Amino acid sequence: MIRQASAEYRVIKITRGWVGVAYTGRGIRALTLPVQGRKKALESLRSQISSRLVRGERYQRLAHDLDRYFQGRAISFDYPLDLTAATPFQRRVWTVLQEIPYGATRTYQEVARAVGMPRALRAVGQAVGGNPIPLLIPCHRVVASGGSLGGYAWGLMWKRRLLRVEGIGPRLSA
Repeated sequence: MIRQASAEYRVIKITRGWVGVAYTGRGIRALTLPVQGRKKALESLRSQISSRLVRGERYQRLAHDLDRYFQGRAISFDYPLDLTAATPFQRRVWTVLQEIPYGATRTYQEVARAVGMPRALRAVGQAVGGNPIPLLIPCHRVVASGGSLGGYAWGLMWKRRLLRVEGIGPRLSA
């Protein structure tokens, strides 16, 4: 869970439902995946952030970009991110995840090698699973060796769905 004194938030309506986004002056701190209902999106966001949320108005363009993403378009989410609550190791892992191109996957082993710790698979898995900004830090693109999906903090149904949006699917198993 992300801790900080306060963050602004916005609940955004997109074609697939509602998403919550929390942000500070540094950038986006947390993002939810789409849910049905504004209230559920805010509850989901509050479950990720252990600080006071204050309603804000930034990131209006995010709704448009998320809609385009869910339509299967390759989007470069070029938003500033606030990763100050992350450990240095999490930031290294999340930076590697941001380099995985749309429509591609990497294994946990490949991510571990990319951060210079090829034997740290569990630590990489924990960092991937602790990502508070899905889609913008595309943790869904990390899969297990041998073609299985591995895990996903939001549930394997979401991981499958997001990979299919990007044209990745049938060759991966649960």
